[in-house]
Amino acid sequence: LHCSLDGVTTLEEPDQCTVFYNMAVLLYHMRQYQSALLVVEKLFRFIGQIDETLSWKICLLMCELDLCTFQPENALATVVHLDKLISERVISPSNGLSHSPNMLIENLEVLKSKISLYKIRCLLMLKSLRICKKELRQLQNTNISSTSLTYARANFEYFKENHIRALKILTNNQQTNSSSISLQTNSSHCFYNNLSCIHFHLHKSAFALFYMRRALAENNRLLIEQLNSNDKQLIVHNINRKYEILYNLDTITTLCIVLIIVSRKDGTKHYPAPPGNTIRIGDMIALKCSILTAAAYVSLCLNDFVSAKNYATYLLEEPRASSGHKYLARLYLSESLLAMNKIDLAISQLDAESIKTENDLSFKMSITTVDKEEKSDTPEATPTVPKADLVSWLPRDARVGQAIVYYNIAAIYAITNDVEKAFKHFNLFVNLFGKTQPAHSFQLKFYLDLLDGNRHRLQILLKENFGHLTSNKSFVAFPTITHTLSNNNS
Repeated sequence: LHCSLDGVTTLEEPDQCTVFYNMAVLLYHMRQYQSALLVVEKLFRFIGQIDETLSWKICLLMCELDLCTFQPENALATVVHLDKLISERVISPSNGLSHSPNMLIENLEVLKSKISLYKIRCLLMLKSLRICKKELRQLQNTNISSTSLTYARANFEYFKENHIRALKILTNNQQTNSSSISLQTNSSHCFYNNLSCIHFHLHKSAFALFYMRRALAENNRLLIEQLNSNDKQLIVHNINRKYEILYNLDTITTLCIVLIIVSRKDGTKHYPAPPGNTIRIGDMIALKCSILTAAAYVSLCLNDFVSAKNYATYLLEEPRASSGHKYLARLYLSESLLAMNKIDLAISQLDAESIKTENDLSFKMSITTVDKEEKSDTPEATPTVPKADLVSWLPRDARVGQAIVYYNIAAIYAITNDVEKAFKHFNLFVNLFGKTQPAHSFQLKFYLDLLDGNRHRLQILLKENFGHLTSNKSFVAFPTITHTLSNNNS
């Protein structure tokens, strides 16, 4: 065929379209949507010169790729073009075009339903609910049933905030099609993800978190089944929705914390929960400290610096809080004070010398007096298990913990235009952190060089590190004596 799949520019003849179409399908299943779209756009130029069936497949794939890349306007334009072609095909079946023998009336009906479903997806993404309702009604009148149509109907009701109706549509479809292969083997994780989103908007946070965790478990199960299957299919690349589910899970968790904060401010009444397993006093303290830490962080993200300050202060006043919680509380308190223009107080919260060992960053809770009494009152207590951090987190050692504190101090001095002190603490950060620096440290270094008026060093740094796309690079700590303020600084 005299073409290379490494470059779409070699596509020059209609005979090469089938090969490149197959390549675009592979790229689609590998989720390389932009690359696939480049190939399909080139294929679209040969629509009038190739087999009719392949032309339809190219157009439908283009619609799918436009939706995957969040370009519903482009997808809708393609759908309108397909609608026009299919109308001409029905009215004048022998209009001189090269029709495929596979394009029978039955296939045309299936094709019409696919086009209608693509139009509905485009309208949902564009939030054009009035037109979407009309298209849904027309498609339902054709008695064509599919999982995709069910999800589209549920999505429509979800956008209209008819959450109960959306829930009924999903659950009724699950009961009606309990043996459906597509629902059980390929989209059960999507089903539970959708249930979670709906329950969250119904203010049932516990159910929302339960279903989102179920979606994550289903996603893992489906991946393992497909990887262990002897009959591997392309769809295995498209099944994995781990990162979308984790994103939703993180969003729901964060919003739950925000709702708790808001409800406390508004004095919302909380109803008692049903009885559960007993919880130790030490575990209650750890939970309290974790909630205060998360509340301070969320308040900072919402630019509610007064609330962040109050939560962090409350956490520091808790005598039984772990060293790790207090470390974060000081960082959050310093940031909130800085945002409130209380510079001296912000700096006073940052003391790198107080971090000497890994224990100064640990979340291990010390055994309280109440816990000791509980243990002594229980003669048949089970053997104690050494307490450990639930998850690994950064910083893991005292050296990096000190480096982060020095970085924050350097940022504060940079904001106050104290370049000499800012460079001093930034160099301490560089020496302690190690060879690989976080990306945002580049920004602070550039800002300090601009404040210092050292344009030459800034140009060297840009050339060394950003002459091409690269990963994090290491900085060389400059002696602080070279950084002196001049009258030309800006």
